[in-house]
Amino acid sequence: MTGDGTTLNLAGQEAGSTLDFGSLGTLNSTGDLNGTITVDGPMTTLHAGGDLAGTGNVNGAVGTVDIDGDVTGSLVAAGAVTTLDIGGDLGDAAGDTIQATGFADVDVGGALIGVLRATTGDIADLAVVGNVSGTVEAQAGDIGTVDIDGNLSGSVSSAGTITSLDVALDVSGTVTSGGGITTVQVGDDVTGGLTAGGAIGTLNIGGDLGDAAGDTIQATGFADVDVGGALIGTLRATTGDIADLAVVGNVSGTVEAQAGNIGTVDIDGNLSGSVSSAGTITTLDVGGNLSGDVTAGGVVTSLLVGNDLSGDVAVGGAMGTLHVGGDLSGDV
Repeated sequence: MTGDGTTLNLAGQEAGSTLDFGSLGTLNSTGDLNGTITVDGPMTTLHAGGDLAGTGNVNGAVGTVDIDGDVTGSLVAAGAVTTLDIGGDLGDAAGDTIQATGFADVDVGGALIGVLRATTGDIADLAVVGNVSGTVEAQAGDIGTVDIDGNLSGSVSSAGTITSLDVALDVSGTVTSGGGITTVQVGDDVTGGLTAGGAIGTLNIGGDLGDAAGDTIQATGFADVDVGGALIGTLRATTGDIADLAVVGNVSGTVEAQAGNIGTVDIDGNLSGSVSSAGTITTLDVGGNLSGDVTAGGVVTSLLVGNDLSGDVAVGGAMGTLHVGGDLSGDV
């Protein structure tokens, strides 16, 4: 079918069929869209009462894309999509893609298995009810708020900044931001990688940071970090400070400020890994044993160890307060 029009109502579209329009305001299908749809201009609304299993190409912006079922095909818009609402899954394979210059509001009622891509603009708001094993990417813009009710085993990447990333369960995938990230909230463990080209404001992990030494969270600096479990991987500030760090479990991994200072570090368990600062350390409080390494290029104002200190402490400046609740057999 070809032509121009304002509104087209369909009961559905069979696989292999083609709909080609010079212009079209609204396409409303009560069933599945399984064929090819091409619109040579912007659209107001694209609605499918079932699945979008075919291919959609829109040479302009789209106001609303409303798919009641799953998206197992593809949709490419040459402009921005204001509202994208998918009742089921986005994709059943990595190649299933929804692409536009940017997205204002995206809601996925199931899992995100395919690709959500903004080519030149932002992804302002994304909510996913299920797991994210696919790809979310803003190739040249920023990402605003991302709320994932399940696990993140895929990837979230922004050429610019990320305002807020909230993952209810585990992060075993990758998060990459060209700029800073204001807030990262993870309900359980982080066993993947998180890299920010700017600073991370708040980082809150309900479980463990890492399950191996190579699992790394890196930014230019951190304002506030809370780890509800153990710190097994690496927390790294490349150019700035780690202002505040609290760990409920043990620290067998690495905490490092490569060019800045470390403020307050509160470890409820043991420190068998390392804490290092190119500059100063204000307070390091270890509730259990300190058998690892502590290094500061400048002064350490306060070092408190609840039990034994058998590790190595190297301070480039003065040591203010040193309190060891048990035996001191290490080097200070």
